[in-house]
Amino acid sequence: MYHRKKNYRIQSPKSFTLNITSMTDMFTILLVFLLQNYSVSEFNLEPVQGLKLPVSASMTNPTKSEQIHLTKNEIKIGDKIITKIESIDQQSIKIDSLYNALINLKETNPEATWSKNGEIILNADREQNYKTIQKIMYTASIAGFPKLRLSALSGE
Repeated sequence: MYHRKKNYRIQSPKSFTLNITSMTDMFTILLVFLLQNYSVSEFNLEPVQGLKLPVSASMTNPTKSEQIHLTKNEIKIGDKIITKIESIDQQSIKIDSLYNALINLKETNPEATWSKNGEIILNADREQNYKTIQKIMYTASIAGFPKLRLSALSGE
């Protein structure tokens, strides 16, 4: 018996087409992921004169809010001096003048988002002692600002 060997030739296509549907899907998912994680801050913190903020590695952007400035010598809200550090009662954990100023601030800005949410930013000098910062945090929380954020400079 005689068998013939068949010669099969694989023919190459005349033109090569690239299917980019999968690649397009991948780039779309990547773009959506990046857009969801991208944030732009509309609010820049500018510390007052003589305030040295601590350095942090956090990349969280601040949200617009009222600010308490704790310098070496005084406590301010905006440009208004609330009290001098040396005049704070060391026996009390509540700072009465700051409490009154925060209550007044909340009453004069009832429609502000930060006022409704009870958010405030504390810009504290890096050389200030923790006991004073603790008193400010306590006073802010009982005055209706339980969400106190500490600001810091972004460190590389």
